[in-house]
Amino acid sequence: MANKLRAFISSTMEDLGNERRAVVQQLLSMGIEPINAEDMSPVGRPSWSTIRSEIDQCHLFILILGDRYGWEPDNGYGAGTGLSVTHLELQAAREGSKVVLAFMKKLRYGAAVDVKRDSLRREVSDWATGVFRQEFEWADELARKVGASMNSLFTDALLKQLVRSADEAYGASTVVSAAACTIASAAPRAGAAMLKPSTEKVLLAGAGMSVAAGYPTALLLMGILANDLWGQQQDANQLMVYNFSEVAAYYEAVVGRAALENRIKEVLDTPQTVLPTPAHMKAVRVFRSIVTTNYDRLFELASELQGLAYRVVHPFDAAPGDEFDGLTIYKLVGSALAPQTLILTSDDLLRVAQGQVFAKVKSLIAHNDLVVIGHSLRDGNVQILLQSRGSAHTAVYVSPSTAVIEDLVLSKYGFKRVRATADDFMSNFTM
Repeated sequence: MANKLRAFISSTMEDLGNERRAVVQQLLSMGIEPINAEDMSPVGRPSWSTIRSEIDQCHLFILILGDRYGWEPDNGYGAGTGLSVTHLELQAAREGSKVVLAFMKKLRYGAAVDVKRDSLRREVSDWATGVFRQEFEWADELARKVGASMNSLFTDALLKQLVRSADEAYGASTVVSAAACTIASAAPRAGAAMLKPSTEKVLLAGAGMSVAAGYPTALLLMGILANDLWGQQQDANQLMVYNFSEVAAYYEAVVGRAALENRIKEVLDTPQTVLPTPAHMKAVRVFRSIVTTNYDRLFELASELQGLAYRVVHPFDAAPGDEFDGLTIYKLVGSALAPQTLILTSDDLLRVAQGQVFAKVKSLIAHNDLVVIGHSLRDGNVQILLQSRGSAHTAVYVSPSTAVIEDLVLSKYGFKRVRATADDFMSNFTM
């Protein structure tokens, strides 16, 4: 099963097109991969085989019920059962022990009676055998409620366990999870191998690399903090006006530092197993210095999986010397596994900029070629790091985005734009 949290969207399509689209956009904004029939690529297999395979490989099943019961196959899988494709998909999800999140559109006044539609609604709502469901009227309302459910998934221990149990039932993550736990607790081996490049290049890795691996987006983190503070799901467009550090600072002022650190650590304990991507695995082999603004330990794990020597430098450590013959990972915002190192608020960022490690990183970035992957460059501290760069060294900005507005920042620091995913770029990268 994929590292990234995947959610299968099941509903009738003709009457719920806008709702499906709204849910897709909501999930994408939170770093969750939506799986819907509209975007499935032809693979040369029967339709049901494709659908069933996708359901099996998803962690969640989002069921949206509207006015229609849906199409009933007259041949192939499900023919003669009297069940619609949506109903068959629900059965498959239950057989796979998937977490089912159900949403029912309020029926319009005077809606015609549909025996099968109403029977399915009763089945889903049944007190003994059904699931808790929410009602909605509009597509944007549905998106907010799906967002709230995702927030709960990252903060509710029981829901996390249900997702993990489904993974184990599918049989795809048990071995991987055990191996990851074993490796994560192991110390780097003395004298482990390290591929030493002939010339120095520095990697600056942002949230995009962690989101691609399966960690939540900053927007999801902000939404959870906001929900704690105000007791309701906030509109994504309103949250996007603020930086994560601003929301975190307010949370700290209202709830306290310990509660803030615990919440972040809790959310980063994802429902699904997250392992390094191919980009992480390649990066630790070809770079000697990696600067990251992510809280996770994917680069450390990638090094351990390959037996590579590394050291971790947190923001308030003493500046490291250069005698280490291995990879140095500069964790500019700390690590979730060491909550006391976390850089969360605006004040934290200001203190980091005064430290020895920040000065060391600034010098590295100023005097070496730079590759940036998964970072927006909007963070104030990162812009300070870039201020000392001259034209003597190259700077490459890697992103699959085609948004021309990114040139506003890229041109300021002389970046060459490369439109590619992290995995694709790193697969062809040489020092």
